[in-house]
Amino acid sequence: RSVRFISADALENLPLPFPRSQDCKILETLDTTPLPSDLVVCVSHSWPYQAHPDPLGEKLPEIQALVAAVKKAHKPMGRTLLFFDFLSVAQAPRTADEEASFQAAVQAMPALYCRSDAVVHLETVGSDVDTMGEEHRIETTLGALGIGDTTVNLCASTTSPPTRLREV
Repeated sequence: RSVRFISADALENLPLPFPRSQDCKILETLDTTPLPSDLVVCVSHSWPYQAHPDPLGEKLPEIQALVAAVKKAHKPMGRTLLFFDFLSVAQAPRTADEEASFQAAVQAMPALYCRSDAVVHLETVGSDVDTMGEEHRIETTLGALGIGDTTVNLCASTTSPPTRLREV
C-alpha cells in the first residue's frame, strides 16, 4: 500500500516532532484500512519548513480542533481516519521501494482528496510564518462551530454526496 491512514485517536499519541511515515513504527501496528463506516478526512496544510511540516508541533491542536468539528458534523459510525501527508506517504530521503510507493501515492492523491468524506485545509499557524502581510479568512460551515475564530486561516469542505474510500 502506498498510502497509510492515521487514526485520529492515534495522532495525539505520536511523538513531536512527528516522525516520517516510514519511521513511525506505531502506525505499522494499526490496521487503518478504511471501512464503509469510517470517516476519512484529508488534512491539507502548508509546510513552512522544507524538511518537516510542523517541527514545533504548533499545528497539532488546530488540526485536532478541526477534526473534532468534522466528527461533530458527520457523526461517524466507525473510526475517524486521517490522510496527513507527512505521516501517510513515504518522505525524503526514500529508498528505491519507498520512491516507487511515493510516486504511486502522488498519482492517487487527486482521487483521495475527491473521495474523502471531508477535507480540512490549514494555511498557516502562528506568527513565525511569513505571509507577506496578507491575511486570508475563508468563511466555512465550520465557522458556525466556533472554529473560524482561531489563530489560523482555515477552509474545510466535504464531498457531496458522501463517498467512502477503499484501499488506495
